Amino acid sequence: MLLRQKKGKNIKDRLEEILKDPVYDMLKEKQPKFAERIIPVEGEVADLRLGISDADWATLTSEVDTIFHVAATVRFDEALAKATFINIRGTREALALGKACPKLKSFVHVSTAFSHATFERIGKEIREEFYKTPVSPHILIKMAQEMDSERLDGITPALIKGWPNTYTFTKAVAEEMVRTDAGNLPVTIVRPPAVIGSYYEPSPGWMDMSCVYSTSGIILGVGMGLIHVANVDKHVALNVAPVDMVNNTILAAGWQAKERDDKNEVKIYALATAEQTVTFDYTANIMRKECVKFSANKAIWYCSLIEVKNRFLYNIVALLLHYIPAFFIDIIAGLAGLKLQGKPVSFTKIYEKYDKLLRTHGYFLAYEFDFKDDNLKGLRSKMSDADKAIFNCDLRSYEKDLFVKVWCLGVRKYIIQDGLRNVRKAYRKQIYFGIANYVFLALYFYTLFCLFCYCWFILKYAFANL
Repeated sequence: MLLRQKKGKNIKDRLEEILKDPVYDMLKEKQPKFAERIIPVEGEVADLRLGISDADWATLTSEVDTIFHVAATVRFDEALAKATFINIRGTREALALGKACPKLKSFVHVSTAFSHATFERIGKEIREEFYKTPVSPHILIKMAQEMDSERLDGITPALIKGWPNTYTFTKAVAEEMVRTDAGNLPVTIVRPPAVIGSYYEPSPGWMDMSCVYSTSGIILGVGMGLIHVANVDKHVALNVAPVDMVNNTILAAGWQAKERDDKNEVKIYALATAEQTVTFDYTANIMRKECVKFSANKAIWYCSLIEVKNRFLYNIVALLLHYIPAFFIDIIAGLAGLKLQGKPVSFTKIYEKYDKLLRTHGYFLAYEFDFKDDNLKGLRSKMSDADKAIFNCDLRSYEKDLFVKVWCLGVRKYIIQDGLRNVRKAYRKQIYFGIANYVFLALYFYTLFCLFCYCWFILKYAFANL
């Protein structure tokens, strides 16, 4: 496993920290010594030769027979130079490692279903095939290496024209790198959509904090009584997939790369389909119907949500329901000296971060794409019934209601971390919050109306006496 030092922790400490995650609890029970089989290798995917030392490189090239290239920056607003070094040059260096491994049987490059979800393809088919990119991966790497950052940032909008952000653009160019530089390597590409908590393995609903910076973050905000309005098209399909299905697809694709006869054909497998999707509205309705189960005792206010498609209207509603109340709450909290984790409470900053999340992910919450998964269907047809059960990678196999319930409960169990306890108490709390919420809204909007009338009267009087 390639790891880098982070926040003063060496790779061994980081590995120990990673293995403390509850995701490994079941594995620890079945195989207490499994961690001894995981060997961390220090490196950095953005560096040349992946930042791997000569000694480690020699060990890897002599022993490795399978490579899963999953590392990437998933920040949608990442600077183009950094995104290029990690997502594109990192892919080039990973391919170079693969070519240096004489025992290599399989190389899986993990891309994204949105790599070619450009503005011109909104509502259109996106097939499991390579699409042209406006710039060569080698030229883009050279630009990132030789141009100063300010100049490259200045031309970024023109370079990525058609793509919503640098993440999807660099993932598209990285696919082109695989197409042109893979040579005879047994390579496959997997395109997962947005990854959410697990559906079944290792525990239903399991997720980590990285999921908060996507659609799961909205569910978290609603569940905590913080978020009350979202800038989304409630009828647009949410292209998401449970993390266990994503992992199963990666493993199955690796098996197929090994079995493939035509070494020059790079297969692409998309774990995304328009045939089995849930909408934002469908998810919200399940949450409303099952609020007795989903309500967390840690919620600070009434859990409710208004979906607004128009950005201008959203800004108005967000100002009324988020920012104005947050402004006064922050003043009161400041006067009272309230702190959260040693820092002054600031609901305004929370809503600013939430709006940033909506801006960066808004494109995927506003538009639909007709993803095709014919290659993945073909892959599943080659699997035995036993393998299909163990390595389930069929999004059509899940039951929609259960899928949403597991997702929402996963947010509560693994992010809010209340142990799914005090359900009845939390529900009663929501009833009281609901009553208080409607009383507050009535008084709040009455006060705003009175202020508006007062200001109107003052202005009218002032202009009348000019």
